[in-house]
Amino acid sequence: MPKGMHLVRGMTSLNLKKPKVKITKKRMLELTEEHRLYNKKCKQTNNRKDMMSLDDYIDRQFGKVKYKPKNTGTYQGAKTDIVSKKIPSLTTTPDKNACARKEPKVYDGERKLIGIGILHKSNLVPIFDEEHAKDLAKMRR
Repeated sequence: MPKGMHLVRGMTSLNLKKPKVKITKKRMLELTEEHRLYNKKCKQTNNRKDMMSLDDYIDRQFGKVKYKPKNTGTYQGAKTDIVSKKIPSLTTTPDKNACARKEPKVYDGERKLIGIGILHKSNLVPIFDEEHAKDLAKMRR
């Protein structure tokens, strides 16, 4: 027997079922009146195929009936025969040197890097001569 307050594997403490709808007498009277008005509207607009019984109307109101979307067909746009015109200014030959490769940067040797010093916290500074290194070492808060 497991110790502690854990749930048994496969069980859950969440209630995932929808509660069954209870229709009171007052709500039933409202639904019958709504059903009557719905059918009356369908008769007035000549939509007799949309008329339904009270049971079907109640099922529809509480979401028990799922309707499939009507297939309205696929859209086909108007066919247009557009012929692209050849513009002579656009038919130029590409320049071979337009995207030439950059020359790599090479150190020429004017200044020699001695090391890297820390100015403050993680601010790294290049050090080129001893005097600059001494200045960095003397800096304090």
